[in-house]
Amino acid sequence: MQKSTTRVLFGLSLLSVTSFAAWALAEGAAKDDKAASHEVMKTIVSRAAYDGMMEQMYTQMSATMLQTGGKSVSASKQKALKEAVQECLPYDDLISWSADVYTKHFSRKELDDLAAFYKTPTGKKLAASMPAISGELGAKMAPLMMTRLPAALKKHGLQ
Repeated sequence: MQKSTTRVLFGLSLLSVTSFAAWALAEGAAKDDKAASHEVMKTIVSRAAYDGMMEQMYTQMSATMLQTGGKSVSASKQKALKEAVQECLPYDDLISWSADVYTKHFSRKELDDLAAFYKTPTGKKLAASMPAISGELGAKMAPLMMTRLPAALKKHGLQ
């Protein structure tokens, strides 16, 4: 009886240690994946790219204010607007949120592939060009959406 109890306790102890080790390895792998994703995001969205994105946001926000009947934003207000937007969307938070999303959607191998790509000249060019590309796409899409959306909403019974 004592031997079977000892064996059960030994088995439970072994299972417990093995489970803890597996959990620790998985946790370490998840942290490594998150760190890898974080590095990829810093490559994709460099500080310069972030600044470019912010400039696009300011430009679009200012244009929207004018289109909706508001006044143009004065130079002194532009500075305050930029500071407010940067306070709401700091670079480090954007990188961290993006890393969380990329870690969810990409395997470690895929993250490593992305990192390798963004170190190439083409990858660097894509990362540097992304704010301008996004801005151009937004500028093309916004007027089209404004002209096409009312008819589409009506067609689908949403007006």
